[in-house]
Amino acid sequence: MLRRKAAAKFAAASQWLFTDEALQQATAEPVAAHRARRLAGMTVHDATCSIGTELAALRDSAAYVVGSDIDSVRLAMAAHNVPGVDLCRADALRPVTRHAVVLVDPARRSGGRRRLRLADYTPAMDAVLEVYGDRDLVVKCAPGIDFDELTRLGFRGEIEVTSLAGSVREACLWSTGLASVTRRATMLDTGESVSDADPDDCRVAPAGRWIVDPDGAVVRAGLVRHYAARHGLWQLDPDIAYLSGDQLPENVRGFEVLEELNYSERRLRQALSARDIGAVEILVRGVDVDPDTLRTRLRLRGSQPVSVVIARIGSGAASRATAFICRPSR
Repeated sequence: MLRRKAAAKFAAASQWLFTDEALQQATAEPVAAHRARRLAGMTVHDATCSIGTELAALRDSAAYVVGSDIDSVRLAMAAHNVPGVDLCRADALRPVTRHAVVLVDPARRSGGRRRLRLADYTPAMDAVLEVYGDRDLVVKCAPGIDFDELTRLGFRGEIEVTSLAGSVREACLWSTGLASVTRRATMLDTGESVSDADPDDCRVAPAGRWIVDPDGAVVRAGLVRHYAARHGLWQLDPDIAYLSGDQLPENVRGFEVLEELNYSERRLRQALSARDIGAVEILVRGVDVDPDTLRTRLRLRGSQPVSVVIARIGSGAASRATAFICRPSR
């Protein structure tokens, strides 16, 4: 059963051994391969190697790789899954290497439940940063971590947010010796990377021909303006992530604006009925609207599909909820 589940993450899942929690936490193969490319030619110690998913990617790119884990069962599984890699049983907070880059993937689940606070990670984030404060360090984290809390804990390197198949998969911390920027968004689907070293001169203006909802990695990394500047887009509002432009960036899904109206449920229903709309995709930012509830309440009976983008435009007394009826590019 676990091998069937793992097929979505690994090409060779049918040959691997898993535990349920280890599989839930395991890095998807393309994400691990991306990290391994950044560590190519280095000596790397995976100090929480678990069943070996990171080791499998590292062994083909690192100069030397060693894995360790405190769980003897997972360590035995790693020996089966990644034969030929040196392994040892060790606590991640008691270093067993001196000069290697240390990779840590703290456990973020217990009994199938997700842990959200950095203090609840195993090992805890503050302990990891303290123990390896003088080492080159890479830490895999959940994408929803509190970046401000990391700063309070003393982290000063790069935070890279990575997406795959349209979903934000992780935030990866790179210590100062391995970092070249402070924030980075990496989109593995398109091979694009945006960082805070890129220009961010992006204007705010009314909607043009297209509306673009940036990849979740760009939004989570706080690089919406940098992404917009790269692609010649602008913001609809300085506090909302939706972008607009007259040209759609290559390989990016966009929404061609057909009609713009001040949002109310009644106005939107009338506009959609006038266009013979029967199916609607609803995207919302900055407005208290539940897409599923709204879709049901619209009671559409037409034959055409559209997308509706709802956003709060402007600030203070001048702000207004605006709905854009759009044709999706795909």
